[in-house]
Amino acid sequence: MPIDEAYLQSLQSFEDPHLGVREAFLRPSFGGNRSIAVLSMPIGAARGIGWIICHSLGMEQMHMQRFEVALARALAAVGFPVLRYQSQGYGDSQGSTLEVSPESHLRDAVAAGQLLASSEGIVSLGFIGARFGGLVAALAAGRLKAAGLVLWDPVVSGRRYLTSVFRWALVTNLAGRGKDDGEGGDPRENLRRGDVFDLQGFPLREEMYEEIASLDLLQALPPRQGESLVVQISTSPSPRADLQRLAARLEELGGKSSLEVVVDPAAATFGQKRYRIMDTWAKSDIQASLSESLTKVTVSWCQRLPDQGLLVPVEDVR
Repeated sequence: MPIDEAYLQSLQSFEDPHLGVREAFLRPSFGGNRSIAVLSMPIGAARGIGWIICHSLGMEQMHMQRFEVALARALAAVGFPVLRYQSQGYGDSQGSTLEVSPESHLRDAVAAGQLLASSEGIVSLGFIGARFGGLVAALAAGRLKAAGLVLWDPVVSGRRYLTSVFRWALVTNLAGRGKDDGEGGDPRENLRRGDVFDLQGFPLREEMYEEIASLDLLQALPPRQGESLVVQISTSPSPRADLQRLAARLEELGGKSSLEVVVDPAAATFGQKRYRIMDTWAKSDIQASLSESLTKVTVSWCQRLPDQGLLVPVEDVR
């Protein structure tokens, strides 16, 4: 049976006239390997600033995809081009999970930014990221001198982040086994023995653990002149000290920064599975209201940004 190439080509993109959004699948090359990306564009006139969404680490990349899709389409609906992508070692990319590292995340985020910057009509860039993706977005924004930066509950301390990730993984593994069979143990000790820690299906080795644990966003941030929105996601309206310090640090480095708190009862599960099985035939999205709140806050802030900005030439990026 002959291949219908026209039909296959038609599956690479679609339009939603009701939302005013069109999307296209791309196959860029990151780190020498093919990956996959989705470009969301307004059907009508586009603004000059394009946004890159940087995904988080391990299984968080999967758990937060729905948040990122909702945000990308909401931003495109009001005129912003938005690029989502898979870093090497994730999803349909050609890389291996064994090659994933903080540096590979940053390398691919910068490459995604350069890809969007080469698109017609883009005059400035903005980066968006949640959790570990927020740390990556902040570093990539500095490297490409991005005009905008949005961070959802970003990782400030790599060591504290790993502690929370380990806690969730151990609870999930125990719940899956139904009993404590002694396989949990101290993750650090297991890693020192050369074991691989199972982060809900994502392998973590000691080398990568040490790389992440050494990360301190306050120290790693480069100078920048853009505007930043730091979003705290919590069950309490009280601002967290670490995010207050991050917002202040972004100001110290030459930019403008604001901190907003999104309060939601599902905040404690942000970065984890968002669906709860109700019975054999139904499941409930426990993070739906949180997704709506984050999208609303982010789109509103992005619409206030000026489109003008200076793009860094690709050859000037190191």
